[in-house]
Amino acid sequence: MNDEIKVKKVKLTMRNRKTGEETELVNAENAIIKMMREKEPDYSHRTRFDKNKDALLHPQIGQDVKKIMDKFSYTDKNGFLKGKYLIEIMSVSPKPKTQQSKSVSKYKKLLKEELIKRRNNLAKFKNKKLLIYICIYLRKERYEQSDVDNFIKPLIDGLKEYFGDDNKVQTVIAEKKQLDERYDEQDFDFLECSLVAITDFKARDMVLNF
Repeated sequence: MNDEIKVKKVKLTMRNRKTGEETELVNAENAIIKMMREKEPDYSHRTRFDKNKDALLHPQIGQDVKKIMDKFSYTDKNGFLKGKYLIEIMSVSPKPKTQQSKSVSKYKKLLKEELIKRRNNLAKFKNKKLLIYICIYLRKERYEQSDVDNFIKPLIDGLKEYFGDDNKVQTVIAEKKQLDERYDEQDFDFLECSLVAITDFKARDMVLNF
C-alpha cells in the first residue's frame, strides 16, 4: 500500500559518500510525497549513515506529520493550500543514550547544529506567544524506561534563543510513543526521533486533538 503526504515545502538532497558534500535535487512547494514499502530490505544505511546525525522516517512518524498538516491547512477557493496558523515542524534525535557528560555534550552540540540549519524559519516566531508540541518516538525498551520530562528540557533550552523572552512559550505539550517492533534492533538508532511542532498558542485545541 502506498501512502501520500501533502507538504508545503520539501527539499531532497543527495550526499556524496566519500566527501559528505550534499547536492540539492528537488526544492518544491505544495508537494505530494509518496511513501512505498520496499520489496526487499535495504540495510545500506547502517554503514553509509551516521546514527547520531542521520535518520530514517518511520511510517508512524510520517502518518503523524500528515495528521498535523491536515489539521493546520485548508484549500482556499482558488485551490491554494493555506495555513490556519503559523507552524514549523522538525525532527531531531531524541537524546543521548547515556547520561555521561561526554555523551550529553555531544548531543547538545548536534542539537545546536540542527537548530542553526532552521534559524531562518525559527526567526519568524520571535516575540510571538507560542505553543510547542513534542512527541518522542522510542523503541520498546526506552519507551518503558524513559520519563518524557527528561526529553523536553534540552529541546526547549535549544529553542529559547530563537524566541526572545522565555515567557513567549505559553504552552508545552509532550508525549511519547512506542515504535512498532518489526525492525531490527540496530535500525532503531536511525528510527527513534523527536517530532517538534512550533505554532501559535491559540492552536492548543487543535494540537490536543491530533
